[in-house]
Amino acid sequence: MQRIAGIVWLALGLTAVFLATGIQKPGFGSNQDPGPQFFPILLGAILAVGGCILLFKSFYSERTQIESSRGASNHGTLLLFVFGFVLYLLAMPWLGFSLASSIFIFLMIWLQGSRWFFAMPVALGLVTGVQVLFGYLFHVQLPSGVLSLPF
Repeated sequence: MQRIAGIVWLALGLTAVFLATGIQKPGFGSNQDPGPQFFPILLGAILAVGGCILLFKSFYSERTQIESSRGASNHGTLLLFVFGFVLYLLAMPWLGFSLASSIFIFLMIWLQGSRWFFAMPVALGLVTGVQVLFGYLFHVQLPSGVLSLPF
């Protein structure tokens, strides 16, 4: 499974790098400006490197008894994640980005076996970081939902 994931991430990363090289630079800006290609190429390269690491680890690591015994439960967890993500997407227009994302991240971390007192601050910290970075610094309008919460 790890080998397949490594191949997928490597292919996705290389595809992103290839497609990002075709992004046209605008006619304005300075020579010091990295341009619109920089961020997609960086993320694609990170995905490709992560895929290479997974691929390398899949060849040189041995499965433990725990991994083989947990195989059946992983399918149920995957279905919970997919179902939770669909509910998250459906709830975001009503709850808004901050509330829906906080609940989603908390539940996903908690479902992985973490305790609630670890999952709660991680979820709130991630959502706060995204809200500050994109909402306040980059002025990206994030969904506020029906409740129109100020955060």
